[in-house]
Amino acid sequence: MLNQKVVLLDGRGAGDDDLSPVLETLLDELHNHGVTVQTFPLKDIKMGSCIGCFGCWIKTPGICVEPDAGRDIAQAIVQSDVTILFTPVTFGGYSSEIKKIQDRWLPLVLPDFCIHHGEVHHLPRYSHYPRLASIAFSVSRMLWKPTYSMCWWGATPSTFMPLPMRQRYS
Repeated sequence: MLNQKVVLLDGRGAGDDDLSPVLETLLDELHNHGVTVQTFPLKDIKMGSCIGCFGCWIKTPGICVEPDAGRDIAQAIVQSDVTILFTPVTFGGYSSEIKKIQDRWLPLVLPDFCIHHGEVHHLPRYSHYPRLASIAFSVSRMLWKPTYSMCWWGATPSTFMPLPMRQRYS
């Protein structure tokens, strides 16, 4: 687990400060295992939404045409071993902050398509992509003390290990 690079996308919104102890515990555990963590508190970062211009495919291949923090975040994601989406469950899904950054991942793939196991996929732009893990919390604020329900997708807390590179589609 040493020398692992993790990008943590903090998708908490303005009213989600009660998730801070959970996030602090996660960061402490990662640091205790020798993981280098780069955290992006998305609510505090000035970043535009994807406007669907496809300039990242045509005008500036692999780079969003919007000159803001979205470029830096996308670069950090591609250079990481694991990317963690830390989000409250909002209307049964992830937060709007996570949705906004995921929309900005379009430059990370090529505009070409292929069929892979009967599914249509974009071809990868890079030879390495990180493992993606999502940690989502549903907080009941109706009780005197917040209670948490946690769900992991893509990884378990003990699986931040070196990962094989994603196979290229052929």
